[in-house]
Amino acid sequence: MNPEIEDINDEDDVLIQMQNDDGVVVTFLTAPPSVFEVTDRIDPLTFWMSPKSVYVAINEDILNEMIEESIEKNNGVYDEKEAAFLPIVHVLNIGLKEVNRQIEQRGEINEE
Repeated sequence: MNPEIEDINDEDDVLIQMQNDDGVVVTFLTAPPSVFEVTDRIDPLTFWMSPKSVYVAINEDILNEMIEESIEKNNGVYDEKEAAFLPIVHVLNIGLKEVNRQIEQRGEINEE
């Protein structure tokens, strides 16, 4: 197992788990900034556990900053929970795009 994800506590770290159209189970989780090379923007890390299972790690500090900022900016439009959900959806989209890009890349490699 990768040392970066050995200490995952499913109850605390996992945001959501879903299955994409290719049957790949994608588990989104938060991780401390020390795991990431890039710490000033959302740049998800992917850890393929098998061809049908991938973990997508999101920098917890950046996600928390995005949530706080969203709550502050959208205070008059949405309640706190709705405003907090906006950046989470954004992060999920970024992660899914990265997973799909890697799936396509694997397909291209397998076709060669």
